[in-house]
Amino acid sequence: MATVNSTPTLKDVARHLGCSTSVVSTVVNQSKGNTIVSPEMRQRVLQAAKELGYRADFASRSLASRQTRTLGLYVPPNPNASLGYSYESRILRGIEAAILEHGYDLLLLNVSGTRTFDICVDKFAERRMDGLLLLHVEPGSPWITDLLKVNANVVAVDFPHSEPGPDTVSFDNVATGKLATEYLYSLGHRKIGFVGSGLEPINFDANERYLGYQQAMRDRGIAIRPEWVFDRRSLARPLSRNENFCQLEGKLAAEHILALGAEKPTAWIAYSDFMAVHLMRHLQSAGIRLPEEMSLIGVDDSEWCELTQPFLSSVRHPLEEMGRTAANILIEKSRESRSSSRPRVSRSTNHVLFQPKIAERESTAALRKLP
Repeated sequence: MATVNSTPTLKDVARHLGCSTSVVSTVVNQSKGNTIVSPEMRQRVLQAAKELGYRADFASRSLASRQTRTLGLYVPPNPNASLGYSYESRILRGIEAAILEHGYDLLLLNVSGTRTFDICVDKFAERRMDGLLLLHVEPGSPWITDLLKVNANVVAVDFPHSEPGPDTVSFDNVATGKLATEYLYSLGHRKIGFVGSGLEPINFDANERYLGYQQAMRDRGIAIRPEWVFDRRSLARPLSRNENFCQLEGKLAAEHILALGAEKPTAWIAYSDFMAVHLMRHLQSAGIRLPEEMSLIGVDDSEWCELTQPFLSSVRHPLEEMGRTAANILIEKSRESRSSSRPRVSRSTNHVLFQPKIAERESTAALRKLP
């Protein structure tokens, strides 16, 4: 017995409306050909397709419109990257909001894997994606230049480096260190310490935040004592990314601070919330009361801030907004380039820099004068 194909076709929609299949194809495949369709007719086609249960064939639509309406997300091999972590998931939520708004899909490439950037070249060559988002890109990565020669529809998220390369959405880490310092200064603190990273090679973001701290202290005429800074130079051996470095940084920083005794600063800036949480735990275990005896502020304004007692003050790192902005830039770039059959290879033009804001909570307070 012959089976009946109940799946509606372009011809079925056209027959239902009494129009040509080319009109229906122009609308549902979002193609730009010689067929001109009025807004009224476009709405009728979409309504008829919905009523009949018609779904455009992905391959046909991509061929007709010369776009896949898909963005790729590539993370270079990184043992500390995972979509289950707060940092990546917050950026991903922003990306998802943008692609849902524009009717795009997301193709994940090498998240927590070992694939090299060749997978990105392959997906561009296969026309599987219209553009590519990069995350956790290190400065000076030579493969970025090679990738941009293939297709320049590339946007790096949270990429604060000034070197020539892809379009970027980044965060002002220097301003972050300055803002945190100025905030603590406004609370009356003058002995302000900075807890940086113990990693080797250097953690770029942490170092930039330290530079901002230095600038703010210098602007206020405060000389920074060496013991007010904890980072890799304070350690007998530097830490590596292959160990639980944030936890270790918090523990070792607490030991450093406690060893200062009565000479320790009254307020500290931690370069990240996650490290600040571990620092707080070890300080409290030693009997330090926050914020009565010491103020502490982190960076990121993550969910960790409200899992501590007291709640952790932080500098807001707008990761969701950065992810959304990066995806919107990439969608616009892909739309601009689809009119050409050749890959877009022009230089980058978009560099968006997000500024920090203070998220004040309970771990910081005005300096209390001793009786």
